[in-house]
Amino acid sequence: MKKVMIIFGALIIISCFLTNCNNSDSISGKWIVKSAMGIESKDDKTYMILNDDNTAIEKNNFGEFKRTWSIKGNELCLKASEEDGGIESCGSFKLDGNKLIWNVMEIEIIYQKNKNLELETDLEGIEEVEAEREAEASLNFPEELIGNWSCNCGYQGLDEADSYPSFWIKETSEGYEIWHARTQGIIKEFELTDNSYILKYDDYEEHIVELELNNNRLNINGLTCGGSGMERCSLDEKINIPDHVDSDFNIFFKYFNTDSVFQISRVKFPAKYKEFSDYMEIIEKTISQDDYYIKDLTVDLTSEKKKMNAYTQRTVLKEFKAKIEIRGIQNGINLDYEFEKIDGKWNLTAWSDFSM
Repeated sequence: MKKVMIIFGALIIISCFLTNCNNSDSISGKWIVKSAMGIESKDDKTYMILNDDNTAIEKNNFGEFKRTWSIKGNELCLKASEEDGGIESCGSFKLDGNKLIWNVMEIEIIYQKNKNLELETDLEGIEEVEAEREAEASLNFPEELIGNWSCNCGYQGLDEADSYPSFWIKETSEGYEIWHARTQGIIKEFELTDNSYILKYDDYEEHIVELELNNNRLNINGLTCGGSGMERCSLDEKINIPDHVDSDFNIFFKYFNTDSVFQISRVKFPAKYKEFSDYMEIIEKTISQDDYYIKDLTVDLTSEKKKMNAYTQRTVLKEFKAKIEIRGIQNGINLDYEFEKIDGKWNLTAWSDFSM
């Protein structure tokens, strides 16, 4: 879980005015987790390394991750990157020499500063990550697959509310990135078979998709756009939002999932977000526009047939409110997205993730 990764590998970074010290270098270096919830750590492999620009490198059993830190009042906050979910955890802290105690989400974590590595970074770990990223970026990826793909690129004159997949592949500094069925990640490898491409990418777990390109139409697992496949749109294609977009929730929902600018304009900030704590208690957070990341709730026609993470999705409409309910099939997925018509316009107001 992303929260566990943040908590158990958290780097504590304290400013001198909060610690009554005069040496700014005393907050630089490596902080090692010694215990959590009274359970002692068996080794020194779980730690965070401080960077002076408020970034950090976290190393734990799940791998190596980029983080950012901040101090808000009397609380230390550690935030995951957007690609790791963007979740921020805050809690009170106490610094006692080279020992740091952080109480976050009702868990007491004790850290010990490694004085011998105050100004070092985990170069070996960084080099491994950089080498992996260079390998991903060096893929001789077929240009014919790069771009935004849709059942209808124009989005004009659509009176019916048919559902279609949203899909894109683009080149980034870290490699070729894919977005499909609410998952997003860097493509690790691809294979060209007789008439299709097999792509592998990671989004907290490995995903495999099969793409078939025929007469400039792209089909995902043979089920895209009713079997007819998607057409490639221009990367800077401007989506024209019709005047009657709010006349029917399904019409609104279509554009909400396909136009990121329109989506941002239709989120009621600060939005409410609920999830389970590690003790199975419901906690509520508020999400600002800066912390929000684009969502794709497009219906995936293959969702119930997936070998992993299969799920159902339904829309519940009641007057001026709508709820998207996503439920896993024997896998614990439990997501809700709540919409409300405010001043004649549909808005996303809250969502929850009670997945187990």
